[in-house]
Amino acid sequence: MVDSPGLIAISGGHLVTPLDEFSPGLVVLRGETIEYAGPFSTACIPPGAGVIETGGRMIVPGFIDLHVHGAGGLLFAAARSAADIGAAARCLLSSGTTAFLATIGSMALSTKSGYAGALDILSRCTGPGDGGGASLLGVYLEGPYLSESMPGVSKAWPKEGFGDPLRDARDLLEASRGTIRIAVVAPEVPEAEALVRMFARAGIIVSLGHSGASYETSIQAIGWGITHATHTFNAMRPFHHRDPGPAAATLLSPHVTNEVIGDGIHLHPAVARLVTEIKPHDKVVLVTDGIGLETAAPGSRVTVAGVELLVADDCATLVDGTLAGGRLPLNMHVRRMVEHAGLSLKRAVELATLNPSRELGLREIGCLAPGKRADIVVLNPDFSIYLACCGGKIQFACQVRGEKP
Repeated sequence: MVDSPGLIAISGGHLVTPLDEFSPGLVVLRGETIEYAGPFSTACIPPGAGVIETGGRMIVPGFIDLHVHGAGGLLFAAARSAADIGAAARCLLSSGTTAFLATIGSMALSTKSGYAGALDILSRCTGPGDGGGASLLGVYLEGPYLSESMPGVSKAWPKEGFGDPLRDARDLLEASRGTIRIAVVAPEVPEAEALVRMFARAGIIVSLGHSGASYETSIQAIGWGITHATHTFNAMRPFHHRDPGPAAATLLSPHVTNEVIGDGIHLHPAVARLVTEIKPHDKVVLVTDGIGLETAAPGSRVTVAGVELLVADDCATLVDGTLAGGRLPLNMHVRRMVEHAGLSLKRAVELATLNPSRELGLREIGCLAPGKRADIVVLNPDFSIYLACCGGKIQFACQVRGEKP
């Protein structure tokens, strides 16, 4: 690590802000803040600045993962201390993710007290951190308000301690201390409309997901205040041309933001591209749905929170073959959206940086521009990490899971 409280110039690489592209580009940071981002010019490098040459590489904003369950072998729902969260945050930073929402849900939590405990720990760790790991932006609540009809969920459906849905939701909100940023509600669960309206009044983005609802019911739920769709197509009633279900309802609603898992496994690359073609440019976000198994050996069996999983190259499944989460970090999702789905580099980077920041209403991250927070990633040609900078603290990642070029 290089602690850089002064001036640093990241010079010579292909810069994707992602509003603009410059080759060669230059980013100058002063402490935690970006001072310049644009075309390379020696005149723009302040006297005395330390210079990091990045020719042949890509300079992009730090990635923002809105939907990740864990990293480095740890599930956020199973964290017992700030040290656990910090270790996972450092792992995320090593693959270029500089900010994230910690997702907790029914895969690892089966009691109300379990949810409350996880929310309590995460709420105490939410904030920018010290730059040594990705910043925890808040919590993504993926449960308990999910349909039991969806594959995999009923195996860990929470029952103990839960009763009245609205009272329980109020208790979870209290435990979170205002850190829940996104909450999933399947439109068919009891008190769904009241839950959606309650979360929305609390300033929480309400997401449709893990649902077997019809198209018509999904449209109705969007009218209640749903503005987000959890891993579009996955854990949703399957799309059919006479029964389009929640996927079509969310894709055809221009004010709903759709998540895309871009690993090429959860969605065929053509479908991932189709989502980006249908939606307004700022209403698609790239997420990993990662469950902390980046280093698990392909072909192995592991137990995560009491659930046996089979580890594949790029994902994990339940023993019956049901997808249970991703393994690739967000930098490799960006790569696959470029190489497999056919998106431009600029567009793929936007899905993992600017759009997530827009979704959370954050102005200080997601884009490389003067006055923004210095969250910056430099990618090698194979999209592995050459450099990661969080809040002006530069980290050189030496052990990063990548792919062969």
